[in-house]
Amino acid sequence: DLKYSYKGIDDDTDENIRVSFSDDDYDSIVLNVFFSKDSDAVYIRGWNLLTASAGTNYVLSTLNQLNHQYKYVKFTFDESDNTVYVQMDGYLSPDHPGDVAYRMMNAILGVLDADDCRQALKSLI
Repeated sequence: DLKYSYKGIDDDTDENIRVSFSDDDYDSIVLNVFFSKDSDAVYIRGWNLLTASAGTNYVLSTLNQLNHQYKYVKFTFDESDNTVYVQMDGYLSPDHPGDVAYRMMNAILGVLDADDCRQALKSLI
C-alpha cells in the first residue's frame, strides 16, 4: 500500500514529499523526501522506523553491521527515545529529479525487504 502527500517547503526552503508504505512486517514506513532548493541534492529520511527495546550496545552493533553491508542506505539510532531511522542522500539529476528520488526510495525499500535486514531489525524490538 502506497500513499504520498506534498508537505510543502520547510524552514530550510527544501521541498518535502511524504511517502508511506505498509506491508506484513512493517506497520508503516514513512519516508520524507527532501529536494534541496540550494543544491542538486535529494535526501530521504525515514524517522521512527522502529522503537528498539534491546540494549544500546546491541542496537549500535547491529546497525553498524547493516551500515557496513548496505553502503548507501544508512541506519541511525536516537538514544533519547530508542528509535531507529533509515536515510539516504544522493545527487539530484536536474533532468530527472523524480526518477532519482524514486530509485532511491526503491533502494531503501529493497534493503528493508531483504531477509537479513528484516531479521536484524526484528531482533532490536
